Amino acid sequence: RWWRPEEIEVQRGRNQSAFLESYLAVFDAAVAAHLPATGDVGAMMSGGLDSTAVVASAAAALRGTGRRVTSYVSAPVPGFVGPATRDLDHDETAIAHSLAASIGGVDIEPVRNERHVLDIDFADDQAERTWLPYRNPANLVWMREIMHRAYESRLPAVLTGQTGNATFSSDRPDVLAELFVSGRLGTVIDGFRSRSRATGVPVATLLRSTLVRPFVPEGVLAVYRGLRNRRTVGSMAIYLDSVPFAKGAVERFGDEAVLRAMRNGGGLHDSRRFGWLAWMRMSPGLDAAFTPAGYWGVVYADPLGTRALVDAVAALPPEAWLIEGRTRAVARAAMKGRVPDPIRLRVRRGTQAPDWFLWARNRLPDYLRAVEDIGQSALVSEIIDVPLLRDRVSKWPLEQAAQRPPITDHSTTRAIGVGLFVRWWERRNAVV
Repeated sequence: RWWRPEEIEVQRGRNQSAFLESYLAVFDAAVAAHLPATGDVGAMMSGGLDSTAVVASAAAALRGTGRRVTSYVSAPVPGFVGPATRDLDHDETAIAHSLAASIGGVDIEPVRNERHVLDIDFADDQAERTWLPYRNPANLVWMREIMHRAYESRLPAVLTGQTGNATFSSDRPDVLAELFVSGRLGTVIDGFRSRSRATGVPVATLLRSTLVRPFVPEGVLAVYRGLRNRRTVGSMAIYLDSVPFAKGAVERFGDEAVLRAMRNGGGLHDSRRFGWLAWMRMSPGLDAAFTPAGYWGVVYADPLGTRALVDAVAALPPEAWLIEGRTRAVARAAMKGRVPDPIRLRVRRGTQAPDWFLWARNRLPDYLRAVEDIGQSALVSEIIDVPLLRDRVSKWPLEQAAQRPPITDHSTTRAIGVGLFVRWWERRNAVV
């Protein structure tokens, strides 16, 4: 029988402390199952809730054994000064050190790209190790560095909280609609008020996005998406004009290929009750890429994507997602007393590779040569609009940091990754 988490029975009639206790037991067991039998363990850690929770659980499991967690934290290169923002932190090393000081058993090792390595420097090696195109080159730079440092330190595994947004710390935007359908109007009203206070989003905006949209007929949504150049795949919707596809490529290769090309990116929306499962199921790329064989024998371990934890999340009653009126309510409540409150209740986010423009600003000719190489492939030209790709690369704003890199930059670098992968494949198989 196939595993169907949508059919898991929701726990009802249990008080808050009871379901949090059972949820935590599953969470800790998932982390413990990913720990190596002997020796220390590595971890990719930011200042966010997912990775800090994994590290805290791992440190607790190893307490008294003499074994430790080495937490690798991506940090900007020395001299980087990014634009001040109200909701983003460019450097989370101070947050990481505060966790280590609070729980013990954790060593913090900042990872800075001081050599200004870029994805085009290791594209062939990446393809040879994983047999997959890469999709987030800026993050991949420091992820590769972390895995190699773990190898040099003889750490057998590196923990991560990659799928936490879909499981452990999901925000369940559909829960208010579910409660509305079940007739629990009082809980719905309280939920809107508390979420508005916690997020600063007006109640009217929350009403439109979480209660009105799920009930709009699919035909109406299809017209709306068509006007905004969006394509529906199942119940997922993506922006098509952000990716430099060649003319006719979407129609030729199909919606599923388009969705996979854009996975791990923005512009995705799913308002169904189990929409988070669709997000997790369509995102196997990093799990497949970071295999022991691909990365110097070091295991890339994500306890937040285990089946037992997915089952525990699916069994939570809808009101669990409204605890204390906070976003990511279950995870925040579960981590009370485990991670410091400034981390547990933090709503700011870390910027991903905010200093990327410093790495790349003197390498624009190298990127343009990579695009020219990509353009030599007839197969790539069937997928990617190479002249458009060249134009986008030539106009990259590399002289100053952007507050938020536009999605066109993400899609452009992903297009380069796909193109270089195809060129590696053709050279490997002597295709000219």
